[in-house]
Amino acid sequence: MEYKEYKEYNIILEGCDGVGKTSIFEELMHRGLFGKKMIGIQHQNKMPPKSYLQGEILNKIFLRESNEFTGIVFDRHILSERVYAPIFRNYIPTYIGDLEKQLKPHNYLFLITADFKIVEKRFDGLVIPIDSLSKVINAYQFYFYKCYYPNKFIIDTTNITPFQALKKIEKIIKKTEEN
Repeated sequence: MEYKEYKEYNIILEGCDGVGKTSIFEELMHRGLFGKKMIGIQHQNKMPPKSYLQGEILNKIFLRESNEFTGIVFDRHILSERVYAPIFRNYIPTYIGDLEKQLKPHNYLFLITADFKIVEKRFDGLVIPIDSLSKVINAYQFYFYKCYYPNKFIIDTTNITPFQALKKIEKIIKKTEEN
């Protein structure tokens, strides 16, 4: 089997709390992508934005980091603002589509999903009220299909480990590169 050197990418992990996103983030930080170490960005100290303006500033930072650098794994990104702003912060982030359209092709978005019962078991309820869980999951599905990320894929973690999810991510990137 021939070894192919893959260029560097950014991996963007999105999805509702409890889908396994942070576990995959940690797996990527531990093992790297194609064995190459990655830098992890979570911006937890800036989350969630409190206003439209704070959201716009934070998401412009995401865009800049995503386009100027490679080798980064993001635990949340621009897509989260599409989901959470209208549900919990009472504003529509009208700037999001323009930001997404500027993303360079080395950015790979992975929407992490899982069966609702699995998410419910994993869910801690610290940030999102349990009664909003299905609304958030559905919003992620809806906005994922509407977003303008250059490369976007779904990974269902219902019956796989974070390591298996990492291997799926690598397989998807290899296949995309070969086409």
